[in-house]
Amino acid sequence: MLLFIHAAIVAEEHSDSAVRYRLSLLLDAHSDVVVPILCAALRDPRRRVRLNACKAIMNIVSQTTCVEALPDGSLYRRQREESQRSHAAFSAVPALQYALSDSDRFVRRVAARSLERLGGRAAIALPALLAALDDPEEEVRAAVATALGQLGSLGEEALPTRLFFLASEDPVERVRVAACTALRQLGTTVGVGRVEPVLVACLEDSSAEVRSAAAKALGMLAAVSAVPQLAVHLADSEAHVRATAACALGQIGGVESANVLSQLTLCLKDKDPAVRKATAIALGRLGCHAAPVALTLSECMKDTDSHVREAIARSLSQLGMTESMAQAVPIKALLKRGITDFEIEVRVASAESLRDLARLDQLGPMLDPVKQAMTVRLKDECPLVVHSASDCLKAISMRVESSETEKKKKKRRSKSKGESDDDESGSENELDLKEFARMVSSLSRQQS
Repeated sequence: MLLFIHAAIVAEEHSDSAVRYRLSLLLDAHSDVVVPILCAALRDPRRRVRLNACKAIMNIVSQTTCVEALPDGSLYRRQREESQRSHAAFSAVPALQYALSDSDRFVRRVAARSLERLGGRAAIALPALLAALDDPEEEVRAAVATALGQLGSLGEEALPTRLFFLASEDPVERVRVAACTALRQLGTTVGVGRVEPVLVACLEDSSAEVRSAAAKALGMLAAVSAVPQLAVHLADSEAHVRATAACALGQIGGVESANVLSQLTLCLKDKDPAVRKATAIALGRLGCHAAPVALTLSECMKDTDSHVREAIARSLSQLGMTESMAQAVPIKALLKRGITDFEIEVRVASAESLRDLARLDQLGPMLDPVKQAMTVRLKDECPLVVHSASDCLKAISMRVESSETEKKKKKRRSKSKGESDDDESGSENELDLKEFARMVSSLSRQQS
């Protein structure tokens, strides 16, 4: 027993990272024996023993959850399931629940993080987690809030109690950020409507980090009714909040985000390149709803930041325009600016966008210029550009062959239809002559 406890201490405190790593693997390999001993060590009067035992449990839990994320047929997962060691970490929940009330704040924080990694299997610790939301230490409250977000539908009990309060009223910024993240995770299981009002209120927080976390959460939850509030923060005083708001509008997408297209387009001229990049990506996600701003987006291919130009190049092929003249605008921008850019990433993005447009048969009258440009790009110094140019030329060739085949089929159909029309008119004439002969014969009999 003492040997395992000492190993847990060395696995956390040894100066050599290789030693720490190998010891953690050794403890995990014998988790069915180690975990009960470490759980008992959480009641040890020595703070060092309790803390390192809790950390060792957290590492074993992390290993277990990582193994469960592997495909069912993987060898390592099968070996763990066959040895039944994958369930050893789950038996630590009662001990971790007890550790949430430890006198040391670091032990409490590590216990909360361990329960977070256990997710829904930590359901029995829900009362202790809710009580720990009142912990005097901000680090513990933040870790507990994050853990509650991992409980899924089981964490719904936390919504009407302290979690809403943490997100909007806790005096510490990092705790409010953690609460917003937890609300986002819970919103995927309990419903967007339950958490959206609190997240929208957090958009008005005095902290830029909280506003950013709330905007990110609303975007990932696709909170359609929050579009007007997110559009307001496209003009936020902090650049990363503006970027997050633009990204969120792109994630929500649809007609709702298209209603604030003019406000979103203005961000293409933002002084911060991160905001311009996020806006370009968002416009690409809007697809055909962003088609009216194709010209403005194309003109921004002159941006001084290569990351912005790359994002614009990828978005131009996603606007879904069907009119050949309108589609020519972004294609010209990709040919004149993107494919000849001095940055490799921009050339690659432009070549891939042109390739995608060729596959969708959206090159229209620009097919020949694109074909010529791609032929030149076959000699590009970047293999990725060469590969995309080759794929583009193949797509163009297939489209041309398909178009010619379709023309031949139509010609054959029209020709066969013309022949059948001639046959029908000939038979009609033949019928008319027979009818005329019968009429003449009838008149002759009457005269006689």
